[in-house]
Amino acid sequence: MKLVGITGGIACGKTTLTTYLKDYQSNEFIVEVIDSDDIAHEALLEGTKPYKTITEYFKKNNIGDIYQEDGKTIDRKKLSSFVFKDRNIRHMINNATHFYIFQSIVKKLVTVYYQSLFRKKQTICFVELPLLFETKIFKYIVSTIVCISTSSDNQLRWLMERNNFSEEEALQRIKAQWPIKEKEKRSDFVISNDKDKESLRLRTFEMIEFCGKNTNPIEFKLILLFGIIVIFSLIFFAILALFL
Repeated sequence: MKLVGITGGIACGKTTLTTYLKDYQSNEFIVEVIDSDDIAHEALLEGTKPYKTITEYFKKNNIGDIYQEDGKTIDRKKLSSFVFKDRNIRHMINNATHFYIFQSIVKKLVTVYYQSLFRKKQTICFVELPLLFETKIFKYIVSTIVCISTSSDNQLRWLMERNNFSEEEALQRIKAQWPIKEKEKRSDFVISNDKDKESLRLRTFEMIEFCGKNTNPIEFKLILLFGIIVIFSLIFFAILALFL
């Protein structure tokens, strides 16, 4: 199995790119996609540990309303507004969700790897990780890094339209991430999403071919070892935090 990380700036077209990945057909490769944004949505569903941690924190500190009309479902836009106003809330949410997301991704990776052992075609697994460079965890396990970018004007306009943000709200979220140019420099393959959707689709297929030829296969023991190291590191820091 070959493992590729997909990253890029907010509102640069990662969702469309992953859609094209799923549409790809080849006699040589089988494409699998793990979407961390989908997992991040799952992390906020009622009944999960992140949901309990976040809702209890807001209730205990009487911070404000983060729910949809039903009074139970977390409203991601409301929650996001608090994240960019208060650093402590941002750290709390990151701590509550990152381990859940990491754990879910590792489970999916193990499943895909196991399935790949029984396939005649080579499997390329793409993991969509918007904060691949910021969180640093997965950049040490993926063999190839792909970055999708667009012009600053497109990014701002698309984010405002997609999330119904004001210009100030959109810029605030863009500036909270690494500069897209810096991500491009550190990537192995860059997709510039500045044309139409057909151009993006064709460029996505070119990228798959590139990854198929230039990405080294990953061994299962590396996934397992990496998972064990990170899990114990997170447990260590969680225990350490109790004494600080």
